Amino acid sequence: MHVWEENVAALRRSVHAGTSVSLLLCAGVAVYFLVTFDRPNRPLLLVVVGIAAAVAGVASVVPLEAMARRRLIAPFFLGWSIALVAIVAAAVAVENDPSSPFIAFFFLPMVFGAIAYPLRLVLALSAIDVAASVATLTFALEYEAADTLLFAIALLGAMLLCLYQARAHEEHLAEVARLSRTDHLTGTLNRRGFEDELDERLARFRRYGTPIGLVLLDLDGFKAVNDLQGHAAGDDLLRRVAASIDGAVRATDCAARVGGDEFAVLLEQSDGITAPMVAVRIVDAVSLHSAATAGAASCPDDADDAEELYRIADARLYESKRAGSLRA
Repeated sequence: MHVWEENVAALRRSVHAGTSVSLLLCAGVAVYFLVTFDRPNRPLLLVVVGIAAAVAGVASVVPLEAMARRRLIAPFFLGWSIALVAIVAAAVAVENDPSSPFIAFFFLPMVFGAIAYPLRLVLALSAIDVAASVATLTFALEYEAADTLLFAIALLGAMLLCLYQARAHEEHLAEVARLSRTDHLTGTLNRRGFEDELDERLARFRRYGTPIGLVLLDLDGFKAVNDLQGHAAGDDLLRRVAASIDGAVRATDCAARVGGDEFAVLLEQSDGITAPMVAVRIVDAVSLHSAATAGAASCPDDADDAEELYRIADARLYESKRAGSLRA
């Protein structure tokens, strides 16, 4: 799922902004109709405005949480914007006036998309918007080819600006998401990132049956390092331990710092036999810098939910500590 689709609160704000502006424009257009009611096709245009208001009303009550769970966020927003483009095209065609002010409304869906949508949706919406505007000007208003071309060039310029903005916004969101999941000291995942990754891998297990191993690692004597050598030495130790863990596992495995001196490693395609073996390998690698104790559990051999899997690995870690063993 795209990071944009995960932030339901931000999506709700986008819907609120889009529907509020839509209803405000509908009210403004209604006033425009009253002032120009002697012009042709005003009743039919009022119907078009009513449809626009109805679309905004429906969009405002869409259950975004349920749609996010079903991965329907992108289709909903793209469908909503396409409906707005169609409404603008209908208003221009019904008014049937080459100087219609509704022609300028073709720019609005792209502007909203640049502010609220990821790059791929802005690209799709912009292409549809440009095609719809060119078709409307050519066939409904019978614009001269040169006039249509100039308008299309202006719309394409706006499209490029919108794509630039959407890309910058997407990169910013991705960086914020990465920072929120990363431990700033070691560069591994933090607890939040670990929990998200564990949930994703458990979902993959339920769908494809891919086994998962979990190793919890606790450094022995880390407090003494901080007390005797200072926090800078402790920080350096944590960085070296994280690097050792990364070197002891595969690229498909995932390391995280989940506490002060506690690390967790998620193992891809690892069962109740291989997970303890990898735990021993990790302890061996870390022992170059610090004594450590590990505990391992696996899904589905030990548990198939996050809380129980973590509890079992943690219990085995402390069993090893009580036994005086430095290995899993």
